[in-house]
Amino acid sequence: MSKKSKVLHLLGKAVRIISAVDGFRRAEMAHRKEATDHPEGTFTEEQLEALEAEPNLIVQAIDAQETGASTPEENTGEPDDPIAKLLKGNVGDVVARLAEVSDESIRAQALKAELAKDKKARPGVLKALGVEQK
Repeated sequence: MSKKSKVLHLLGKAVRIISAVDGFRRAEMAHRKEATDHPEGTFTEEQLEALEAEPNLIVQAIDAQETGASTPEENTGEPDDPIAKLLKGNVGDVVARLAEVSDESIRAQALKAELAKDKKARPGVLKALGVEQK
């Protein structure tokens, strides 16, 4: 704990956390992409400092009456195993990234085909790309 706490604005308040990565773990808890409210006293000052310093998380102090997002207790229907939660959250991201890579590969192959036809293309560039000039 530092002499001058950087999380004074969070102490004694309920906290709303939104994670950039569903299932991201910090302060002994998995955090979700959807806003999740935690009652006052859920986290220690050290945990709040770690949460606030984490770039994958958005941490906001809220009034207890303001809580409208889900709470950890309401997040039912999810696996209890933290690793299963993490894997479930990442599957969509992995599938989306695979689709992007596939699209990029198709575009790269099309560009290589165009370069192979280009009589002005530099041989060194073609060789580096593994393209045989036609």
